Amino acid sequence: MERSERRKQRILSVLSRRQYDAVVFLDNIKNPHNIAAIMRTCDAAGIQRLLYTSDGGVFSFLREISRGSEKWVDVERVEEPVEVIKGFKKKGYRIYSTALLDESVDYRKVDWTEPFVLVMGNEVSGVSKEILELSDRVVKIPMYGMVQSLNVSVACGVVLYEVVRQREEKGLYQEKDFPEEIYKRWLNL
Repeated sequence: MERSERRKQRILSVLSRRQYDAVVFLDNIKNPHNIAAIMRTCDAAGIQRLLYTSDGGVFSFLREISRGSEKWVDVERVEEPVEVIKGFKKKGYRIYSTALLDESVDYRKVDWTEPFVLVMGNEVSGVSKEILELSDRVVKIPMYGMVQSLNVSVACGVVLYEVVRQREEKGLYQEKDFPEEIYKRWLNL
């Protein structure tokens, strides 16, 4: 099989296993290294859509961290985060925000097989109050040491691989239809 045919088959295989009803939403994350690392994790976990709200102006991706994943993940800057979250809720998506609050539940106790938006918060201040109020659940990663949090890109990876585990178990990574426009775009990369 020639190289271009192998590439086409690889693209078809990856697209047919993407999780189009799973979205990662970065609420005012400032560090471009964190955003690029999360983007790479999204690609590895089969997440097609990554939204971010950083107010830092035009974002330039760090290629050495994202390892080219910026080509394969749909990344979009959001100007009205609360309205975007409300829009997802209207479409039936569950909103799961990460935070260390009294009402937070272990991230492994959530059903990640339904359509969802995973909201990861700012490195210092966390998820905004407005988005927390719109969340269906607030989730946390249990900590057993002296520190009470992980780096946001590490935390996102931990949660996304629980998503992968649950969705694999339910057969959601099996081949399925995918948006033709993404296929055409990927062929031209």
